[in-house]
Amino acid sequence: MSAPSAIHRADVFCKRLHLRNFTVFDDTEFNFIGPGINVFVGENGTGKTHAMKVIYAWMLSQTFSGAIDAGFHKTLLRTMQAEEEQDLVSEFSKSSEISIEYGAVSWKTLVNAEGIHAQRLIQGIERPVFIQAIEMISHAKGFGDIYDTYELEFDWTVRDIVRLLGVRSRSPAPLYQKIIRQIEDTALKGSVEYEAKEDRYFLVQNGSRSSMPMVAEGLRKIATLHALLMNGSVKAGTTLFWDEPEMNLNPVLMDELVSALVQIARTGVQIILATHSYILLEELRDACKPSEVRYFGFEAAAGRTTVTSTDELPLLTPNPILRQYESLYNRQMARVVQENPAE
Repeated sequence: MSAPSAIHRADVFCKRLHLRNFTVFDDTEFNFIGPGINVFVGENGTGKTHAMKVIYAWMLSQTFSGAIDAGFHKTLLRTMQAEEEQDLVSEFSKSSEISIEYGAVSWKTLVNAEGIHAQRLIQGIERPVFIQAIEMISHAKGFGDIYDTYELEFDWTVRDIVRLLGVRSRSPAPLYQKIIRQIEDTALKGSVEYEAKEDRYFLVQNGSRSSMPMVAEGLRKIATLHALLMNGSVKAGTTLFWDEPEMNLNPVLMDELVSALVQIARTGVQIILATHSYILLEELRDACKPSEVRYFGFEAAAGRTTVTSTDELPLLTPNPILRQYESLYNRQMARVVQENPAE
């Protein structure tokens, strides 16, 4: 194996992902912005989470000791929850190819029935953070020990977020303290505390202390982001993946969440998220400058997904979220006309 190649941080992020015959993808290329917010939009089953997990697994295999020891091969399988390599290859092919550009470094691997053939290790990448659609901050107590002892049906993103939530708090930089205070004042109406002895997070509001299992799930999602900012897991140079941040979040909090994400991106963080929320898309459009956000539209046809991208939301195509809202609006207008015919 070649000697590790070093990355010298200077706002260096994942620039490009190329997938050929990987799961639902035929020959697809993603060009990301970073720092900034990259948004995946598409119907269920079009591969949005798959694309995020490929990049995440690669980054984890370069940064976390357990994944480095396992290698990209096992890290990808565990992250995708695949039984064998061939499960990751398109049904139309015998092998697939993954190419990633991170800063000036290019990396490529082949996936087939004989295994995953990866190139050298890259040094200097910041450890990624992946927040799942399901929240884990209320289930963290004892989860790591059980996961490491038994074979649980959870992928590595779940184990890793619990690991990061257990990191002892470090004093965040002043620019993150401002974001943390904003989250506390406008979204949580309180603060998040970790009790190491009990291995549990609490939400403190007006002097009342509630364990996370007793807190509304939408607030737990925001509390997860708060905790990761507090303990330094999300910082300049981080790539933050978030699958459906709107899940179980009351729409009245969407603008607060988007405001926090935009400010985090402006500190030097690359964000890659997948969403089904029209409100989140519109809030991002209002909050971001054109250079701060890029939208990716996923569309499946004949079992294969194609992806297009744009920096302007109105130009995003396909956009199934907008299409469904337009359909709902047209049906409502038709109902109004039917119920109130012209005299």
